[in-house]
Parts: sequence; C-alpha cells; structure tokens
Amino acid sequence: MSAAQLAALEANAPEFGIRLIGDADAEQGIVHVVGPEQGFTLPGTTLVCGDSHTAAGARTHLLSPAMAAAAAVKGRLTDVREMMG
Repeated sequence: MSAAQLAALEANAPEFGIRLIGDADAEQGIVHVVGPEQGFTLPGTTLVCGDSHTAAGARTHLLSPAMAAAAAVKGRLTDVREMMG
C-alpha cells in the first residue's frame, strides 16, 4: 500500500466514524480470528478485508488494493473506475 493510500485511510477513517486498526496496532491480525475475538464481527457489521477468509456473522467485502484505496479515499465502498479519468 502506498504512503498516499495510508494517509487517505488514516484521514478518512475518523471522519466517517470508522475505527482504524493500523498495521502496527497490537489489535491487528487475521480478520477471521481477531474480528470475533475482539467483537468487531457482529451481525449487521460490514467489514472490508484484503484476504479471502470469511468473517462469520458480518458482511465481508474482499477488495483488491485499488478498490480498497478507492474506498479509503471516498470513505465508502466505490468502484475505482469512477475515479479514473
């Protein structure tokens, strides 16, 4: 992930009420393990993940790096093609 993507993610997460768990955070880890353990994976919760595992009990969206970056910039799930000129 580029520095610009990380900066956009860090700026947009709090603006949209999203708790960001960074790559160096003690709570980071594998979503299908950490999610349920930490109580992030709850019925009706939407998770955006970069791995192919299912987080039971929540809507999990597997995104490519480009789509994840577009979501970080827009603050919502979006089609990266909308951002390309």
